[in-house]
Amino acid sequence: MDRVQSELHALLDAVEKVWRAFGAPGDHGYGTREGDALFALYSARSKLMIAIADQSKVEAS
Repeated sequence: MDRVQSELHALLDAVEKVWRAFGAPGDHGYGTREGDALFALYSARSKLMIAIADQSKVEAS
């Protein structure tokens, strides 16, 4: 499980780098391929962060 956690955190860090390099989806126009792709990526990141936090709560109890 440690490797999975490590890879998940590496993925989150990579998405953060994309955000720093390319900015917000609206910077590229919502409804464009670029804006929609960034929106999907950032949404998936948010959902993953929530899932990790929820799992941490379950493991702590």
